[in-house]
Amino acid sequence: MRRKNRLFLFPLLLTLTACNLTSAPEKKITGGDYPSIIHDLTTPQMGGRLTGTSGNKKAEEFISEHFQNINLQPYLGDSYAMPYEHETHISDSESLELQIIYRNGSSDTLVYGIDYLEQKMPFHYENSGKLTFDLNDPELSKRILIAESTEGLSKLQDKSPLMVLVVKETFKRYLLTQSSDIPTLQISKEKYELLKEKQSEIEKVTFKSDIKTKKTAESNIVGVIKGNGGQDHREAIVISAHFDSLGSVGDLKYQGATDNATGISALIQLAYNIKQHSDNRPLHPDILFVAFNGEESGRQGSKAFVKEVQESSIYSQIYNINLDCIGVKDGGSYLLIGNEPNSGLAATLERYFGEHNFPLQLQQGGFESDHNSFAEKQIQAVTIGQENVPFIHTSNDTVDQIDYDSLQQFVTALFNFVVSIHHIEETEQVTDLEAVPLSESEIAEFEKAQQTIEEAQRVMKLGQYQIIGDKKQSYAVVNNYAVFDQVHDVEQLIEGLNIPEKWTDYAIDTVGVNTNFQLTPEKIQESDFNQIYQFDTIVPTNIQDIDLRYKRNTTEYLQIYISRTPFINESDHENSAQITTESLEYKNKQYDVHSADRSIFISTEVEIEDKTFYVKLMQGRKKNQEESGGLTLSWSIEDKESALSIAHDLQLEELLRTIGI
Repeated sequence: MRRKNRLFLFPLLLTLTACNLTSAPEKKITGGDYPSIIHDLTTPQMGGRLTGTSGNKKAEEFISEHFQNINLQPYLGDSYAMPYEHETHISDSESLELQIIYRNGSSDTLVYGIDYLEQKMPFHYENSGKLTFDLNDPELSKRILIAESTEGLSKLQDKSPLMVLVVKETFKRYLLTQSSDIPTLQISKEKYELLKEKQSEIEKVTFKSDIKTKKTAESNIVGVIKGNGGQDHREAIVISAHFDSLGSVGDLKYQGATDNATGISALIQLAYNIKQHSDNRPLHPDILFVAFNGEESGRQGSKAFVKEVQESSIYSQIYNINLDCIGVKDGGSYLLIGNEPNSGLAATLERYFGEHNFPLQLQQGGFESDHNSFAEKQIQAVTIGQENVPFIHTSNDTVDQIDYDSLQQFVTALFNFVVSIHHIEETEQVTDLEAVPLSESEIAEFEKAQQTIEEAQRVMKLGQYQIIGDKKQSYAVVNNYAVFDQVHDVEQLIEGLNIPEKWTDYAIDTVGVNTNFQLTPEKIQESDFNQIYQFDTIVPTNIQDIDLRYKRNTTEYLQIYISRTPFINESDHENSAQITTESLEYKNKQYDVHSADRSIFISTEVEIEDKTFYVKLMQGRKKNQEESGGLTLSWSIEDKESALSIAHDLQLEELLRTIGI
């Protein structure tokens, strides 16, 4: 079963009513420096700007010098560098080895970066096996599979081979993170033909990985234009782009021209022009220009920045506009990518750009970039990129792929948007949103798209995705939510999950799981239309929320809702607008008791090692005994003491450790 409001495509039809756009005349900004900035970032001396390398340090210094010349203020202290600890996983010819062992005793060691390149694998792995080219090989679990394409690989979860070698005309570089998925390497067309031709002569193929991990001190680069809000002003617009790229393999450098030297050139041009404007006409919010490091290795730089900004409490309201893969020749539409809580900022940008002849195509999720580090912490954020960038993460991402006219037009439009913002009111959270009026044809088109997506989701299992439609009109759909009636089913699907069938005096009824899968541009490019694919093995860290419903008898149910992120509001109750919250301590533990119409439910936080989980507890009866829908709350205000006693006796920390998320 699936919850219909968990659609991948979301109706971004809201706008910030507090974001007033002035009628100041538009300004055309200068575009002469883009080629020189991009050239300097993509020279061999930059070495591909891989985080942790000397080339990356040169890029830090290069951007800092530009910020200094523009006369931006440092965010803290007297340096534009904001340091953080970065974890690097080193994969090279010394840490990886792939060999062909022939029946006559000879062997052939393949050349890293020329004959093969990593895609995903455990850091420490060693195995060998005979080759097969057949997905349906009955001995597949004992074989190393060679595949001509990624098509069909999503079906391997029930009969995994020892390893997969995927043929690639051009290698894509992926910076490794620890993976429990099927070890996968890319191999060249030449080596594929060799393996196919000499299959009968090959005894086995061996592979081993010994990935070293090191921690280094790296930096984001941050410059500020102060607004005129004064000491009490606590609003900021963060304009960002990542400057790191993928380094080199042997003599081959990954320039990262569109991913993301173009984004950095836009960031620097925006900083220059907004600074010139604000010297004469100060803006109300602070504008932060942030060049992020470590995006390609798990958004480490932006995660560190968001943590620092939130802990400093300098700003109570933050908006992020992130630039990634822009100014692409034949790159198609500019995309405006946001997440579900961020629809106000996205819709405001979409409306402004549309009214000023630079349309942005709204896309809900499905793009892995630094805006997600903000969104994960409930900060409104979007990434602006382009839809057709098949060459990113390859050696073909060079300056030849850049459309400088498109880049300048986009930066001009974004400049005019930023300087038109007069004020965004301080609010605890953005709730004062009103719908943008739609025409009848637009409503009909949206309802048709929503129906198409819902129909697609009905046949998709948890962790599956597909691109529905055709080249003219398509939607990316991910099923991130499912409800399971049997514990065995969810534990079999999610490796390492352990759901207690009984807890205190309750027995399990249903388990709802919400995962955090997002489609990367690579997966979208590799996917055929209207074909269902499976994300790699689902593990507990992929779980964003888990909803455990236990029952004591046929009518009494206890719902334990566990989330990795704080609850934005308590809207589960029908009269959420009238909910009041009382914070109190019970047996040395802090709880919030939420009440509405004399009914109550409880929330609390559980600390496990360095992680915080947010838990909501409700006791009630099913609204419909034939369905697994919501509960009618049975705890009343008079039951507060007994409800707290039940919450305490649940031993939530032990429960979370048992579950293993």
